[in-house]
Amino acid sequence: MRDLKKYLAATVLCLMCISVQAQMAIGGWQTHFSYLGIKQATQTNNKVYALSNGNLFSVEKEDGSIETYSKITGLSDGNIDFTSYNEERDILVICYSNQNIDIIEKGRIYNLPDIARKEISNRTINNVTFHDKYMYLSCGFGIVVINLQKKEVVSTYIIGKYGSYTNVEQVQVSSDSIYALTANYLFTASLADPNLSNYAHWESHDLPITADWEHEMVWYDGVLNLFYGEWYQWKNGWETVDMSDFKNVTYAHIYKDKLTVYSPFNKHIGIIGKGYQIDTMISNIANDAIYDPTRNEIWVTGDTLKRYDKGNFALKDVYCPDGPKINNVSFFKYDKENLISGFGTDYTDKGIVQWYDGKEWRVITEDNIGIENKDAYKNFKTIWDATLDPKDSKRMYVSTWRSIYEFYDGQFEKKYTAEETSLDKWAGDPSIIQVVGIRFDKEGNMWVLNTQAGNLVNLKDTEGNWYSLNYSELFDKATVSDFLIASNGYKYITFPRLGSGLFVLNDNKTPSKTSDDKHKLISTFTLSDGNKVTPSRVFCVAEDKKGEIWIGTDVGPIILRSTNNIFNDNYRAARIKITRQDDNSLADYLLAAEQINGICVDGANRKWIATSSSGAYLLSPDGQETIHHFTTDNSPLTTNSITKIALDPKTGLVFISTPNGMFAYQSDAADGENTLSDIHVYPNPVTPDYSGPITVSGLMEDTEVRITDAMGRIVCHGLSYGSMFTWDGYLANGQRASTGVYFVFGTTKDGNESNVAKFAIIKR
Repeated sequence: MRDLKKYLAATVLCLMCISVQAQMAIGGWQTHFSYLGIKQATQTNNKVYALSNGNLFSVEKEDGSIETYSKITGLSDGNIDFTSYNEERDILVICYSNQNIDIIEKGRIYNLPDIARKEISNRTINNVTFHDKYMYLSCGFGIVVINLQKKEVVSTYIIGKYGSYTNVEQVQVSSDSIYALTANYLFTASLADPNLSNYAHWESHDLPITADWEHEMVWYDGVLNLFYGEWYQWKNGWETVDMSDFKNVTYAHIYKDKLTVYSPFNKHIGIIGKGYQIDTMISNIANDAIYDPTRNEIWVTGDTLKRYDKGNFALKDVYCPDGPKINNVSFFKYDKENLISGFGTDYTDKGIVQWYDGKEWRVITEDNIGIENKDAYKNFKTIWDATLDPKDSKRMYVSTWRSIYEFYDGQFEKKYTAEETSLDKWAGDPSIIQVVGIRFDKEGNMWVLNTQAGNLVNLKDTEGNWYSLNYSELFDKATVSDFLIASNGYKYITFPRLGSGLFVLNDNKTPSKTSDDKHKLISTFTLSDGNKVTPSRVFCVAEDKKGEIWIGTDVGPIILRSTNNIFNDNYRAARIKITRQDDNSLADYLLAAEQINGICVDGANRKWIATSSSGAYLLSPDGQETIHHFTTDNSPLTTNSITKIALDPKTGLVFISTPNGMFAYQSDAADGENTLSDIHVYPNPVTPDYSGPITVSGLMEDTEVRITDAMGRIVCHGLSYGSMFTWDGYLANGQRASTGVYFVFGTTKDGNESNVAKFAIIKR
């Protein structure tokens, strides 16, 4: 027994020294947000917070380290509208676009959902200001007062005429008065008045002018300042301040008794001291600017966050977390170990293609083309798709409404013309060649969809020959939403426009020859029970491990089984019926009221479903069981509108696209390996502070897994989900497994291959 203990101790120590493969734990989440185009900056004593596209990051002033924030890090919501800081109490306030509020104090997050829950037509929070122990919220209906000590609402002031709601843009508070700014008036009242909730206790004053300019108001150096085109001050009446270098000020910040203003009209950053003396004026194009007098530094927002030395305005550093260029994308896919997405749905939108290889984000814009390639440069717009060459994943083909663009390792190579291809120009504008999709088949032929130009389907074979393929159902067809080449070679094209449906093509393994093809456009699907369903729109298509085709429509998923018979007149599709919990004799169609925007299939043949309004689903292989249903209530998702979903088949990482940004979830299934030669366990060792599942990876599909302790006793037994198997670390008696070395025995379902791995568990 003593020798066994020595062996276990030595083995555990050895395993602790092994470098474990870095992989996110099963059930873990990541965010992939764009932090470019910074809207606002807020500084605290130690950090500068930058807000971009509703997402927040901070820079530590001392060492320049960057930290990002989301629901994963403890925030209550997503899509942040603005932040505000109270220097006296060292409190950061986060206001979300849905009017939810977080208060961060001493590292703890307090949530105030009161306004978000109000049933008021305009509950927008426009601004936050602080005085004493109170926070004043300028809202679309009036003023809400928060007690910062108790973190609760203490009063609401409805100050409009006859007690009506009015949109309060800003509030400022002096030692004895409170000021509220609306679109047309400045309201004033005594701070000592115990009945400020009564509108009659407020006095209204006309604004100095009537104009459609931004308002900004700040109390500084004993005076109320209003930036409204010109610079005004309130002294029982409006007086103009002679500050001609600062017109149309959009931001004003006070920190350490210094006022920093930014004028986009003059393109000036101004630092103002007591007595309203201009300390420094700098010409700079920015969105916002803040000054830190303790370090004598100016932080400027723009595409990124920049730190300057105030003395000579020398650039010291640039900050922006790694991430995509844009959040809300028009296409989203996983292709050859790369997550690819892009944007450009309008004729005037500059094109963007971005991709993530698991380590870093890269991007293609018009800048990658170069202005010397004049035609290609100016027409890189309206991006619909991007596909990697199966023979060389560095080569990318981009579908645009200005033809096909070809890039190699991010560098522009060529733009395809109608003269060198079978692609046709749009009759409405000969400069437009509308390409909406590119796919490669197993043989390496490139299939191209060219809309509103005669024949939709075009082909470039492996010899470089181009063919325009005539299918009468598709002539002049517009707007394709998804395109699939299935394992049996059938092509599936989906159309999101009303009444279009799904096109199916069997080219009979003669891609360029149409005379022997079978094809049909299905608008109405006949089901096995004889009922018919006609989706208004078809958005996506995916093939599962059994060769079944899952179609995403505006009435839920439709399944095509035995697709070799799909061209028969009596072919029947399927919809999944779910038995009602309230009445077992009745059933409803699965997600029948949902628009399905995306479907992908994991290594266990389960279906990941993206819906337009109810989040993301993980369904069992047959769709009868909901394994996960991720929404804003039970996950880091910041919206239930899921635009697309994609899957890394090797790792099981699920990528979820939303208008607010991209999320990644580590699922417990991935495609099975070809051998059992590389079984590994993570984390290894399982440390005392780890509470997640223990994952075995590197397995073949349906591998039988037995986990035993050092004495050979089986502690867990089951089949893998593709290449993965998980154990919660608990024994049959409900106790956590004890410290020791454990062994994983994997055997294929035919028994022809097996392997063993080991890992350690360390308990406190």
